[in-house]
Amino acid sequence: MKFLLCLLATVIICSANVNAQSKFSEDFQRQSLGEYDLQKNTKSNFEFYHSNRGILGFNLKTGQAGGFWPRGSDNQYLFASGFWLGARKTDPLTGELNKMVLIGYNPNSGRNWISPGRIEESDTLLNDANRYRIYFSTDMFAENGVPKIESDGPNWPLWVTDPLRKYHYGVPLYDYVFDENKRNLQNYPEGPLFISDEDLITVFKDTDLRLYEGGVAQRANMGYPLRMQFESHIYSWGQGDMHDVVIQYYVIENKSSETYKDCWFAGVYDPDIGVSANGIIGAKNDRVRYFEEEDLNLVVAWTDTSGGEGGHEFGYMGITVLQSPAVDANGFLRTDKLLFEPKEQLGLVTFKSWRIEDDILADNERYDYISNKDIDIQQIAGDIRTILATGPFHLRPNDKARIAFALNFALPAKGGEADGTFEDITGFIEKVKGSDDEKLQDAENNSLVGKIKQVYKEYYSSIASKVIQSESYQNFGKVYPNPASEYIVFDYNLSTDTPLKIVLVDELGRDIVVLFNNHRISGNYHHFFDLNKLNLANGTYFIRTESNKGSNMNKFILAK
Repeated sequence: MKFLLCLLATVIICSANVNAQSKFSEDFQRQSLGEYDLQKNTKSNFEFYHSNRGILGFNLKTGQAGGFWPRGSDNQYLFASGFWLGARKTDPLTGELNKMVLIGYNPNSGRNWISPGRIEESDTLLNDANRYRIYFSTDMFAENGVPKIESDGPNWPLWVTDPLRKYHYGVPLYDYVFDENKRNLQNYPEGPLFISDEDLITVFKDTDLRLYEGGVAQRANMGYPLRMQFESHIYSWGQGDMHDVVIQYYVIENKSSETYKDCWFAGVYDPDIGVSANGIIGAKNDRVRYFEEEDLNLVVAWTDTSGGEGGHEFGYMGITVLQSPAVDANGFLRTDKLLFEPKEQLGLVTFKSWRIEDDILADNERYDYISNKDIDIQQIAGDIRTILATGPFHLRPNDKARIAFALNFALPAKGGEADGTFEDITGFIEKVKGSDDEKLQDAENNSLVGKIKQVYKEYYSSIASKVIQSESYQNFGKVYPNPASEYIVFDYNLSTDTPLKIVLVDELGRDIVVLFNNHRISGNYHHFFDLNKLNLANGTYFIRTESNKGSNMNKFILAK
């Protein structure tokens, strides 16, 4: 049933659009043809297909599962994954808030409503996979480390925009360069910058109604599209502690002129754990549970081995909400920091798992499903689908929500077949007299939970700081000298009487000190701040301004 549905979906997907043709390349990223791009990653021990429409794990070419661990094996873990974005949109006729859900992956059909590219250029699909490809960092460098220039398509989109390398972690600031003609060493002599051993970057949107299930007229009458633009950043590592981890980081931008209320973002996963040659049978005996023993935003999937998986060294797939929005008292996205600690974020709010025969198909039901704030505790077995949702948050025009999920893999800590117990997932075994403490510690570190804790540590101590530096912030006023050594001057102009607060912020978005706070001011200002009095280390800092016009960031470098 699943194979037939997805094979049919592949035919529909590839035949959709007036001028579309189904041309996929999976061997080498540079060989993209047509408007769709389907590729395999090359570094992580988790081997997966990915498309420039945002679906991870689904082999669109064959309609079969596309997520395997370890790399090179026939042990499949993931059939496909994507997202649902729920929002309440004001009905222009009634003024009521309608429930809407944008489908980034429909596990019932294998389809999604997403097209590659940016809304600024076109609402509809452009036949240019070279331009809207899946960008692979590993494809952008020659063996000697020199960036490939003037190749058969646009170069890597993230480039260093500041040559000074005096930051914490030694990572310079960089931006997404939208103009493909500027992605070269002449414009950015410091070159491109990558986060992990292999980064995959894709930009896609929801504005082509021809891709929607139900048809153009029906979906337009319902108020679609929402006009959402997405950047998908996938990070993976070829060795070390992060070898069995893949992180998918989304930047979701509201490109419409409307404010959407009570938004929910859900990662949608269809785990199929079984030997690929026996995939359909193996999919019917999967188990999924919420890991309630610790607050890790973690869901665990494994197989009960009744479908022939026994003896093939299957383990666990963990899915974690690694980063989620932080909201203010009114439910709008907070902008007072660049990065929020997990305790400040919404986190995993809804977790639901269901069998294939219980798929949810209507907009209202889907919205209610991801927004019900329910955490499924009971384990169920079968061909399981699952969602991990965070929310609610409001999205004003041009607001950006940032959400990250981590997929992690590990063998049973107790050895043998996975059984879903606390000891098997954590490797924690009560010490007895004469036990080998070193072996017990290794079991904990190499367990699924041990690896997840390592992911959190790496993400919030290093990875996330690089990610937040990859985004531009609108400047208000001017900070100089830059780099600074002993003092800075902040110049700005306020044409109207406005409350203003000025805060010094470190590179992780943490407030250091309030430099200025006045209820209402206007005119031209030149604020002098003596840095020597603050006992600051060399590095990257920001001046954050808060006024009734919003929050803005100005970057400067301290180099004594």
